[in-house]
Amino acid sequence: MNRPFWNFHSAGRLVFGTGAVRHLPQLVAPWKPTKVFVLGDPILDKVGVLAQVTEPLRAAGSAVTVSLDGEPEPTLAAADRVLAAAKANRPDVLIGVGGGSNMDLAKIAAAVLTHGGSYRDYFGFGNVPGPVLPLVCLPTTAGTGSEVSHAAVLTDTEQHIKVSTLSHY
Repeated sequence: MNRPFWNFHSAGRLVFGTGAVRHLPQLVAPWKPTKVFVLGDPILDKVGVLAQVTEPLRAAGSAVTVSLDGEPEPTLAAADRVLAAAKANRPDVLIGVGGGSNMDLAKIAAAVLTHGGSYRDYFGFGNVPGPVLPLVCLPTTAGTGSEVSHAAVLTDTEQHIKVSTLSHY
C-alpha cells in the first residue's frame, strides 16, 4: 500500500530524569489542583512508589486520594471500580502510576469524568469528544509506552477480547 504521508501524535509534554517525580507539584501547579486522584496498585504501594508521588503533592497542599485498583491486563470490572472511586473523589487532576495497565485505566477515567457516560461509549477511534481532565502518566516500567500513546486498552473477560479507546485527547 502506498501512503503519501504519515502522522504521529504523542503526549503534550514529557518530563524525565532521575528524581523528576519530586517536581510533580510544580508540574501540576498550572491546573491549580485541590484534589488529586492517584491510581496505582498494591505492589507499588508496598514498595513505596506511591508515597514518592503523593507526599510532594500533599506537602504542596493538594488533597490526595489513592486507588489501588490497578491490575495487569485491566478488566472492565477494574474500570468500574476505578471510576466509582474517582467519581466519588471528583478530582481536578488524575495521575496514573505504574505500567501501561494503570495508565490506561487513568486515561479511561479521565475521559469518563470529563465527558460522562460509560467507558464503553469511548471504545473505538475518535469517540472521545474533546480534551479530558488533566492527566499525568508516570511509568514505572519500560515497555508499553502508554504514557505517550493515544490508546487505552481494557480486557472484556466475558467476551474474551481486548477493547480499546483510541483518541488524540
